[in-house]
Formats: sequence, structure tokens, C-alpha cells
Amino acid sequence: MQPKKFGVIGHPIGHSLSKVMHTRVFKEMNLPHTYEAFDVAPENLEQFIKQTDLAGINVTIPHKVEVMKLMDALDQSAKDIQAVNTVKFDETKTGYNTDGIGFLESLKEEGISLANKNILVIGAGGASRAILTSLKNSEARIFLANRTRQKALDLNEQLNLNATVISFDQSTFEKYLPTISIIVNTTSLGMHPHEDASPIPKESLKPNHIIFDVIYNPLKTKLIKDAESIGCKTISGVNMLVHQGAQSLRIWLGIEPPIQAMKEEVLKNLSN
Repeated sequence: MQPKKFGVIGHPIGHSLSKVMHTRVFKEMNLPHTYEAFDVAPENLEQFIKQTDLAGINVTIPHKVEVMKLMDALDQSAKDIQAVNTVKFDETKTGYNTDGIGFLESLKEEGISLANKNILVIGAGGASRAILTSLKNSEARIFLANRTRQKALDLNEQLNLNATVISFDQSTFEKYLPTISIIVNTTSLGMHPHEDASPIPKESLKPNHIIFDVIYNPLKTKLIKDAESIGCKTISGVNMLVHQGAQSLRIWLGIEPPIQAMKEEVLKNLSN
């Protein structure tokens, strides 16, 4: 088998656990491939995409939208979400988005269905786009909050979500949260160096809320700790990271990756 090279690009990239996760898969499945992390500044993105000899890449902050313009073709997932987080290089450069599948598989793993539930999504960035599109296709009732309200309104229109856009403040949360089943944080609040921050005050949370935080480093954000302390079910970003990475491997290599080993490797590296 011909060894292939894969990688993840972002700026900064030090926080990414994609390298350890994919390297574990190749070792576990006895495959000769390699995976590296590349710090690519926005001004160097086009040159990197044109010159790379990689067979596939994952794309993280801040490149998920800009990289779309550099693709020869876009999979339907990338068109729907209007962001790319996975690229396959062969005769053409094709952009995909596996974040939506990562989100849905994480919920499925926990036995959580979305249909007819009120879901609050906080944030309007790249991960938010994928999650919102998945929710729309799952017949959930979407509520959307973002620090810049106009960005949420624009995203609602752009993705044709038919969401209820609410203000990002405690009094609004107090009003709407009693009717919400699942709260999804897609912002960086809670991630290093903002570990003491949470998008939702603890006193606004209810024990019947399910909390999904896409942040995985730290493993337990302030939001997750607050939620656990009052008895909420919580899901960390590890599950989404693993499932979106598994989907990338299916796209690149047509393999069925060892999900449990991937999760183990991520958790091991988070606890170090």
C-alpha cells in the first residue's frame, strides 16, 4: 500500500488533537499513512492549498469559509453549511463538511433525538453553521443567540433556518431557557485562556437541560461543570471531534475507523 500524507491546517493550531487521533487510527489499523498539524496564517492559505502534496486535510479556525473559494468542487454537505472542514486532493480539490455528521453522531451515541425539540445554539461561527444545518434537517425548533445579534440574523437568513434569534443576555435567557431541551455552545467561551467564562449563567440552567459544548479542551468547561453540578446531562466536544474525524477518514480512505480507540487517544492527551 502506498503511504499517504494527511494533515490539519489552522491558525493557531497548537490546541488541535487531530494529529494524535488520526495517528492512532493508522497505527491501530496497521496503515502506512502519516498525519501532521500545519500552522497556516490566513495570507498563506491559498499558497498552501495550491502547493501541498497531502492527500487530504482537515480545516479548522479560521479557514473553514475562506478555503471554499479554493476548491474545484464542493460536496453537498459543504454547500449546505457554506463552510469546509475536510478536503480530499486527487485529480480535483473537493471540499466537504463533516462537522454536521460529527454533531448528529454524538447525539445518536447518547440516544438523544432532535425532532420537535427546542434547541438553543449559542454562536454563529463555522461549527455553528454545521450544527444549525443539521438541526434544520432534523426538524428541530431552533433558537439562536450570538454576541453580535446581526451576525445571527444574517446566518438565519443565509442558511434559511427559520430560527428564532434571541438576544445574548441573561434576562432573555431567563425568558426562553425554561422551554429549551438542548443548549449547544459553539463559542470559544470556556476555552483557554477563557476557562472561567461561560456563555450561560449557572442560575439560568435547569436540571432537565442537555448541555452540548463543542469545546473539548478543557474537557470540562465552566458551562459543563455548572451544568453537572445541578444534574444536567452533558456532552463534551470530544464526541464531535471524534465523529467528524472518523467521517474524514471514510472520505479519504473508504475505511471504517475505530471510534473507541480515537476517543481513548483524545481523552488520554487531554488528561496529560
